[in-house]
This record gives sequence, C-alpha cells and structure tokens, in this order.
Amino acid sequence: MRFEDMSWAKRSRLPGAMRYHVVWLGRLTGWVLLGLLLGNVLVLGLGFAGADNVSVSDASASLGTAIALALYCALIAAGSRTRFLLRFGTPRLSVWLSNVLALMAGMALFLLGTLALNALSATGVWALSKAMPDRYALISYHKAAPAGDALLGWLLARGLSALPKQLLWLCEWTAIFYLLGCCLRRNKVVTLMVVIGVPLALGMLLLVPAVNETIAALEDASEGQIMMMGLKWVQWLSKAARFIANQWQWVQLGAAVASLPLSYVCMRGTPQP
Repeated sequence: MRFEDMSWAKRSRLPGAMRYHVVWLGRLTGWVLLGLLLGNVLVLGLGFAGADNVSVSDASASLGTAIALALYCALIAAGSRTRFLLRFGTPRLSVWLSNVLALMAGMALFLLGTLALNALSATGVWALSKAMPDRYALISYHKAAPAGDALLGWLLARGLSALPKQLLWLCEWTAIFYLLGCCLRRNKVVTLMVVIGVPLALGMLLLVPAVNETIAALEDASEGQIMMMGLKWVQWLSKAARFIANQWQWVQLGAAVASLPLSYVCMRGTPQP
C-alpha cells in the first residue's frame, strides 16, 4: 500500500499512541480501583470483627478521588509519556490528541468504577443491616431522604443523577491539569510563579486597600460605625461567595476550553528525545 493511500489515523500513529495510553493508564486506574475495593471490603468486615455502627451514607461516584488521580495522570502524560511517544517520531498533534482523549476517557471510566464500587458498598451495608441491624446501617443526612427500604433506591438514583455533571467537571479539570502538566514540563519555576503568584497578587490588590481603610477608620470610629463597617465586610464576603457559587461553573468551563489549544501550543515545543 502506498503512503498516500493510507488513512490519516495510520499515518498519524494515533491508534498506536492510544493503545500505549490504554496500557499504562488502565493499569494505574485498575490498581487504584482495587485499593478502593479493598478499603470497602475492610469497612464491611469491621462489623464481623465486632465493631458497631458501620454505616454508609452515600452511593455516588468519588469525584474528589477522580480529580486527584486526574492531576497525577495529567502530570505523567505531559511528562514522561509524551517524551516516550515523541521518541518514535509520532507527530506532535497525534501525541497531544492521544494524551487528551486517553486522559478524559480514562478518568471518566475511573469515575464510573467508583460509582459501581460505592453502589455495591451501599447495597452490601443495606443487606447486612437486615441481618445485623445493631452493627450495620444505611443512613442519609439529606432532608429529602426517605426512611426504610426506600433509602437504598433513593441513594442509587441520586448518585446516577449527579453523574453527568460530575463527568463534565472531571473532563474540565482534566483539561486544566494537562495544561498545567505541559507548562511544568517546559518551565517549572515560571509555572509555579504564575499559578501561585498571580492569585496571591490579585488577592492582595483587592484586600490590602480595604484592610488599610478599615484600620484607619477604626482608630477614630465610634461603636456604631465599627458595627456598620463589620456589616459591610460581611456583605462584601457574601457577595463574593454568591458570585463564586453562581459563576464558577462558567469560569471553570471557560478555563477548560482555553486549556485545550494552549496545552497543544505548549506541548508542541517539547524537544525530540
């Protein structure tokens, strides 16, 4: 077969790069899931060992664990895994695309795995609570949670309903973390200065004038003026909290979308091994 007759996927070596990511990423996520499974088995075994009040209150996916693993995997993919693929002459676009696709797909599958493990754990505790109600209990602190046997179905349905949003957030953070890994691979000092220094500088620019004004006013202010100033601070903090709560999803989405082309630009300059 002539070179010009080959498909773009074969010429780009994208399938081979994806297979490489499947091997190391699947092995890593598999070991983490195995550790989580052993932890759940250990918790279930505490009741048989004589422990009281072994309870489970959630059957949703472990988003925090998945985000932490996404950070670790993104740093690896942007570093040694990228250099390994470039060693065999794989085009940089294929390396970048395989990194992004493999990370997002792998983290999504890992999140689904944590959902399955937590659902099995909740089901196991529910079943054991029937035989040993003094040691096992399926509980929920949510006001809308039903009582009795309907609680298990409610927890499972709640976990499934939260899954689409969790998958979106995980993909967004994965894109951001991959950009961070690419920047750290190019220049660690500058990246850390930007990641730590820019938010710190912005916070100082916002808070220092307000703090100085408050200190100057407190020197000659009356008790009533001090109370009014305290109320202003509470209002300012509540407005900031409301802004973060209402707009953070869009800020996070915008950062993730911008991270994709920026990560390619940064990764493209990785030198050939």
